[in-house]
Amino acid sequence: MTRCVVVTTIMPPSQDVLDHCRRGLHDGTEIVVVADRKTPVREYESLTSEFSNLHVLSIDRQHDLFPQLSAAIPFNHYARKNLGYAFAITRGFPAIFDTDDDNRTTTEWQQVEPGVTRLRVRQRDTSSGLAFYNVYGLYTKTHLWPRGYPLECVRDSGNNCEVVEDDAPDGDVALWQGLVDGDPDVDAIARLTSPAAACDVRFDPSPRRVVLESGVLCPLNSQNVWWVSPSVFALMYLPATANFRVCDILRGYVAQQCLWQRGARAGFTQPTALQVRNVHDLLADFASELPLYLHASRMNLILRETSRHFTGTAEDLLLAYHALAVKEFVQPREVQILEAWLALVG
Repeated sequence: MTRCVVVTTIMPPSQDVLDHCRRGLHDGTEIVVVADRKTPVREYESLTSEFSNLHVLSIDRQHDLFPQLSAAIPFNHYARKNLGYAFAITRGFPAIFDTDDDNRTTTEWQQVEPGVTRLRVRQRDTSSGLAFYNVYGLYTKTHLWPRGYPLECVRDSGNNCEVVEDDAPDGDVALWQGLVDGDPDVDAIARLTSPAAACDVRFDPSPRRVVLESGVLCPLNSQNVWWVSPSVFALMYLPATANFRVCDILRGYVAQQCLWQRGARAGFTQPTALQVRNVHDLLADFASELPLYLHASRMNLILRETSRHFTGTAEDLLLAYHALAVKEFVQPREVQILEAWLALVG
């Protein structure tokens, strides 16, 4: 086994999913499609005769494989994707690609070649505890910011950060977030107010890696991420009581602070995918993103305080989500769902 691509969808098979299947036949990649109630499962199952590397997790199959976790996660929710992660993790894949059905891979992810620039972002003054840094600013002069970036930091991004060249190996990087051209992952405010966010965005394609040091945060999403360290795969957990526009961003913030305790880091790369976005109601997106607009900084301060008790084990996830539940950023039952997840992959 080499690696695995995990997608969840309620749409018919897209060209992007088919392309993953075709490429996978040649390079040994397995494709996992996680169904929800609206997914046209039969259309995907009909493809398995052509693509032996395609695994379709219907709701029935989810129940058969992972009965407790499947029963715990609500339907019609993006967190059903956790069943796909569990499938990949329990089968021992050494690398997992987290993506969506409307993202087309344009540049295959690979280990850094000799001579490729690696930048490190670190805090100038660590007494403040946390700093937010808009990585998009290293790849474009257009004023854009990732979904989930604190609004109060949009104008003064990175004031307490410095960027230095770094020739260290990539062994400390547990996941790589690739940027996305076309319709990148910005929030609804950017889409509603900025002409630049509503057109065909193109980031600087120059090969470049950016690694965030401990204490420096930037939102991570679930549309173009390579998880490359099996020891941290449990951190892929998507919170099931946060809404669709929040859950993967919250997952990314929790993961980053858990990684620091383990001496690991999150990294970013130049764009490696193109998104032609499925239809969205931008005002509905705005409403769903309100918890991030209002509370992204506070969520992370709570996590930072909680991280004093982290031990570098799966227990850290339980501590993190328990603290978030106490402050009502997730529902109390999140901890019970997480326990079903950790029983499988922790």
